[in-house]
Amino acid sequence: MVNESEASQTIEKLRTRYEGLNNEKIKVETQREHASNQLNTLKNQANELYGSDDVEQLKTMLEEMKAKNEAMRSEYQANLDGIDRDLLAINKKFSAPEGDPSQPPLEDQE
Repeated sequence: MVNESEASQTIEKLRTRYEGLNNEKIKVETQREHASNQLNTLKNQANELYGSDDVEQLKTMLEEMKAKNEAMRSEYQANLDGIDRDLLAINKKFSAPEGDPSQPPLEDQE
């Protein structure tokens, strides 16, 4: 809604308003162009790296990668747990019975 003082603006004020709005338009168009260029660059990179720039396909690929990484991490953890168990069993097997001061356990020997 326009009040009376806005309705009776001078031509100079109108020009100033126009220039401000025009500058804002130019700024927004420049930002839009920059964003569009950046989007195209990212799409090209996605195509080169993953063979697609489709967002849904990339999401699916990401979920598959996460699942594969989790499986590999879990396997790695299981392997380390197994090594720990084996080392503990070896240490128990070859360490002296408790209370025998003449034979320190292997873990204390260097």
